[in-house]
Amino acid sequence: MQKTDDKTRQKILLVEDDVEISDMLKNFLETEQFAVVTTYDGKCAFEQFFAEQCYHKGRVYH
Repeated sequence: MQKTDDKTRQKILLVEDDVEISDMLKNFLETEQFAVVTTYDGKCAFEQFFAEQCYHKGRVYH
């Protein structure tokens, strides 16, 4: 399977408090060519989501 550049892959923020399930889902999603960022609770997910600038069709969202 050909690996794609992280810049062209769709990014998913995966929030799951069970580490084993999170790892399993992350591995699966990466095999489907998604870039995956994982967090283990809602507060961290909220912080992670807003820590990065969100780009969509050339527009920047904060």
